[in-house]
Amino acid sequence: MLRIEGLNQYYGGSHTLRNVSFEAPMGAVTTVLGRNGMGKTTLLKCLMGLLPVESGRIEFEGRDITHLKPHQRARMGIALVPQGREIFARLSVDDNLRIAMAATGQTDRSVLESSYETFPILKQFARRRGGDLSGGQQQQLAIARALVTKPRLLILDEPTEGIQPNIIQYIEAVIAKLAADRTMAILLVEQYYDFARTLADRYVVLQRGEVLRTGEGQHMDQDGVRGLLSV
Repeated sequence: MLRIEGLNQYYGGSHTLRNVSFEAPMGAVTTVLGRNGMGKTTLLKCLMGLLPVESGRIEFEGRDITHLKPHQRARMGIALVPQGREIFARLSVDDNLRIAMAATGQTDRSVLESSYETFPILKQFARRRGGDLSGGQQQQLAIARALVTKPRLLILDEPTEGIQPNIIQYIEAVIAKLAADRTMAILLVEQYYDFARTLADRYVVLQRGEVLRTGEGQHMDQDGVRGLLSV
């Protein structure tokens, strides 16, 4: 579904991504882990076309998308749930979702109801402004906004950040169900080790912009991944 080969990116004089290579297959959760400042969010911005890459290749469903614009990638079926949520605070929950559908040319209205079924609290607050929701409710809205575009690749950037434990558990269950449906690839960037370990089919550890270690999610404990995140 997603293949990254030898990706390099520079920010000013800093070499922020160094020959990053890995794959994210269909029907699986691929987790990217690393401490702050290790290049995780930079990687996602490159995948979405928000930052240019110096060299390397990004393939999506066998097509080279390395130099496509963000809106082109979105219309191909790549959806990002950004760190910090970045919802439209002055618009209603319903308008947030409908704008995402319109922006990506999504005309299947059943996806709107499906998102409300996945996150019932959003249907209850459909006319409430996004900025008036709690942090956990905003995160659910951010994920629902991505899902209404019917993505083939769902990218989540630290969805547990600033969220209360009960909502983290609910989001974990939603991601697990999406993966089990095998209709998309999921790329999860996360610092919360236990959350990542529970969901990961595959993992990638970034350190100083380089891939330090990769492996199967079920082997994260014996591979010492927790220790790599605390060094």
